[in-house]
Amino acid sequence: MFKIDSGVKETAPSKYVTVEKEEDFVQENVYIKSLELSDDGRYYSITAEKNGQDMQTQRQYFPDRASSQSDDTYQKAVSIKRGLLANFMRKFLGEDAVIAASGWAEFVKKIDEACKPHYKTTPLRAKMELVENKGKYYTNISTFGPFELMTVPASESTLKITAKDRQMLRNKLKEESIVPDTDSNSGKDDDVF
Repeated sequence: MFKIDSGVKETAPSKYVTVEKEEDFVQENVYIKSLELSDDGRYYSITAEKNGQDMQTQRQYFPDRASSQSDDTYQKAVSIKRGLLANFMRKFLGEDAVIAASGWAEFVKKIDEACKPHYKTTPLRAKMELVENKGKYYTNISTFGPFELMTVPASESTLKITAKDRQMLRNKLKEESIVPDTDSNSGKDDDVF
């Protein structure tokens, strides 16, 4: 346990973009790596990269009319997913781009095929969000209109840090600042080194 040899890995910087301070919510010069459909065709996710670090959306599950609480709930879910895909697609294909499909999986595949040639050459601004799950905080690309072209001046950006973002950051920092109680058996391992 207390041995360092060639098999010990050094602590490396995180391979993911994380929100640690307010300025981290809006990332500049982000490049899309992929728009991926899950193997089972139930959801998609978008992965982007900035300076060798990844960022990703949460899994974007396709709305299912049969399991929706109501038709209004279903329509709202459809609107959210379609809006995220429209925001994504228009950054590469322009505001007048049109893509039609007969289902969600086909829709995502067509958008990816049309946009993929532009991924490595189109720098974007991306809005990040903090998501809490069981006391841990994760940084994801925002679900709502997260992408903006870098040609938009930062002073005119529509990507804004919200009160909810600030509160989630305060919660995250508070949670991370909690330190476990000191061990009452201190000194036992001191002789090992």
